Amino acid sequence: MKHIIYISFFFLVGLSQDTLAQTRLTYPSLDKSLLNVWLACENNDIEVITLSLEKTEKVWDNIKGKISREKVEHFDMNLVSKDLDQLMKLMRNSYVKKDYEQLKSYAYHFLWEFRSIRQCSFLETYPLDLLFNAYDLYTEIHYTIHDEMFGLREWTDFEDLVNDFICEYEAYDLIHDEEIMESFSGMDFTSHQNSKDKVANCLHNLLMSFESGYQRDFTLPCDELGHALLEMFDNYGKSINTSPVMSKGEM
Repeated sequence: MKHIIYISFFFLVGLSQDTLAQTRLTYPSLDKSLLNVWLACENNDIEVITLSLEKTEKVWDNIKGKISREKVEHFDMNLVSKDLDQLMKLMRNSYVKKDYEQLKSYAYHFLWEFRSIRQCSFLETYPLDLLFNAYDLYTEIHYTIHDEMFGLREWTDFEDLVNDFICEYEAYDLIHDEEIMESFSGMDFTSHQNSKDKVANCLHNLLMSFESGYQRDFTLPCDELGHALLEMFDNYGKSINTSPVMSKGEM
């Protein structure tokens, strides 16, 4: 019995430390502003691009010092911070040149940098990371369906790609609202659920379209799925902290 108690104690200690580790290296305020830049570029909404980029620059200025002092195994966060500072300047230059497609790419890359660090650090429960894991696979599906040569994929390879997307999206779909609230306390969960319902419906329509075997039949359901996924990201971009307390990861 003593052995069981000892084992349980060390298990709980380890679990507690692991849970604490999961709260590190997440910066929801920065992610929200970057998402708004990315989505505004997608929609070619110049006014929102302008406001969102200004907000992003302010948020970055406020937290880059903290990021540079982070201690992360295998990463020099001071160097990471400097590199991202240059990336922020490139974003501003793209805006000045009205190259919104490049600005969109830079905003995505900025988000990706922190995702990759968290993945290398085995921090795998941040909601946005799970959603992006699914979205990245969707972009491959979209490219394949819209390419005249079907992305040079065999049908079985395409089926595997779709199944991978479904698995990644299900991993996101299983997140409890409470887990999202830890980082995004102002999330409108009614809108979030509506977006999830749209994704489920669009995915069903896409899968049904495969039965015809004609590539042209896949296009519209695929595009509708993409719009539904972007709407989910928009839920995060529009979330507003409901208290002055900072979200986990920004403390």
